[in-house]
Amino acid sequence: MSETLFEALRESHEIQRALMRKLMRSKVGQLRIDLFTQLRIELAAHEASEERYLYAQILMDDRGLDSSRDALADHHKMDIIVADLQTRDHAGRGWMQNVKKLSMELHDHLREEETIFFQLSGKILTNPQKIALAKKYRTDYTRMHKKLERDEDARSWFGHSSARKLWSVPDCLHGSASSCARSLVRSAQKDPTALEEIAARGECDVAHQPRDKSDREQERCRTQRHSVDGPRDCGGAHKHRPRAKDGSGGG
Repeated sequence: MSETLFEALRESHEIQRALMRKLMRSKVGQLRIDLFTQLRIELAAHEASEERYLYAQILMDDRGLDSSRDALADHHKMDIIVADLQTRDHAGRGWMQNVKKLSMELHDHLREEETIFFQLSGKILTNPQKIALAKKYRTDYTRMHKKLERDEDARSWFGHSSARKLWSVPDCLHGSASSCARSLVRSAQKDPTALEEIAARGECDVAHQPRDKSDREQERCRTQRHSVDGPRDCGGAHKHRPRAKDGSGGG
């Protein structure tokens, strides 16, 4: 039998409950940080996909307007608490108090959603819709999870002392910040000393080699305009090729 949207949503609900229980019992340390990160990503991925493929559908029906608004408000409340937890020291006295507050909001929201909102939604959506929306939710939920995990990898990389040292090196031909960070994170996962070694070399990875002085000068020169009659001196030591009358050519 095909999965319905409500079955897919309940699966994430159970993941959220399990992560919250573990976080509530955790002690100060890396495990607590990791559990909070997992919960934060799970909540964000679930909320985004649920709002797109359940709430948005029910908002279109007059019978579901008020319930959908209430559910969206619950998500917003939890997002505010999560954002506040991200700015606090996880070892501080007030951190676990806010986790308890998040736990209460989460459990109240899930209980109300499963016992009231799902029942109402089940009357509004047709059986084919429930199946079709389940597939769309699954696809989006998986995509959001991957995106959020990549973003977290990039944040973790930027927080690494060797990564900060490397990022300050001006002579490295970087790709985008996120792709460069992901490459370095993968290297560090395989070998914990990788970031230190890469930073010492002054290069991102095998695909991003340091530039020499002439490379930098030519790149700077390409951003400057040259006259038709001849090149304007850009201050570089390299030679310029005169620009053709038709506008082609240049430095």
